[in-house]
Amino acid sequence: MLSNPTFPDARELLGDLLLGRNQAVAAVVHYREAVRLRPDSVRATFGLGMALAASGDRAGAIPLLRRAAAAPDEETRKRALELLRQLDVVR
Repeated sequence: MLSNPTFPDARELLGDLLLGRNQAVAAVVHYREAVRLRPDSVRATFGLGMALAASGDRAGAIPLLRRAAAAPDEETRKRALELLRQLDVVR
């Protein structure tokens, strides 16, 4: 990532690592950059939604999680819908 700080896959992975270490606020920074670099990335969008939710930004998380819930990937859809249920957005 240091040789190419705009590499979106590296940003997503760093976001994943930080979120896994309960560093949601730091993860948000990297997921945001990944989404900026690759706006159509469902994985980065979902990661950003999870990180925002974990950092307490419910309003920021919901639209991203809704986008992820409409993704073609079944696993991402399920995980996004589950998180939306936990946020009491869908039943």
